[in-house]
Amino acid sequence: LLAAICLWAYVLGDDSSSYGGTMRNVPINYVNAEALEKAGLVVLGTPSESVNISYTGQRSLKNKVKAKDFKVTADLEGLKEGENTVKLMVEKPENVDIKSVSLQKVTVVVDKLAEEYKPVNVVITNQTSDDSEPYIVQVSREKVKVRGAETLVNSVTALNASVDAGKVGNTMKSLNIELVPVDRKGEVVDNVTLEFENVSITTIMHNK
Repeated sequence: LLAAICLWAYVLGDDSSSYGGTMRNVPINYVNAEALEKAGLVVLGTPSESVNISYTGQRSLKNKVKAKDFKVTADLEGLKEGENTVKLMVEKPENVDIKSVSLQKVTVVVDKLAEEYKPVNVVITNQTSDDSEPYIVQVSREKVKVRGAETLVNSVTALNASVDAGKVGNTMKSLNIELVPVDRKGEVVDNVTLEFENVSITTIMHNK
C-alpha cells in the first residue's frame, strides 16, 4: 500500500508525464478576404466557424493550455467562383502535440460580388386604433445600396423600415429607423451589407 501511494505521488509530481485533452470550439480565422474582393468575388453564406482539437502535453501544462493558444486559419486567396475546398492550417502552443482535428478541410462557396440599390419600404407596426394611423411625411432615402454575394443581393426585394405606431404622436417628429433587408416572402436576408443602416422617417398621427 505504501509503495502504491508513493508511485501515485510520483506520477502526479512528474512534469514529464503526459495527459490528453480536447479543446472545443476553436474559431477558424478566414484570412485574405480582401484578395477575393479585389477579384470581384465574395464568400457566399457562412462556412464552418470552429473545430475541436484533441491534443497531448505535459501534465504540468494541464491547466495552462487555453483555446486562444491554438490558431486555425483558412486562406481565401486564389479561390475561384463556385465551391472550393480549403485546407486548414493549425498552429499549436509549445510542448503540445496535436492528436486530431475535427475538420481537416472546409468547403467555401464563392460568388460574384454585387452592388444594387433597393427600395426602402415603410412598414407600420403595433397599429391598435381604428380612428387614427401614422402618416409618413418624409423618408430621408428612397433607395439604399446593398452589397454582397450576387445570389443574396438578387434575393433582396426591399429594405423594410418598421415604424412603431405607439411612438407616433400628434406632433410631427423624425424617427431613426433601422433598415432590414428582406426577400419577396418577407424573410430577412443575412450576410449582406447596406450603404446606410438607418433612415430618418418624419411622421405624425393622422385621424381618419
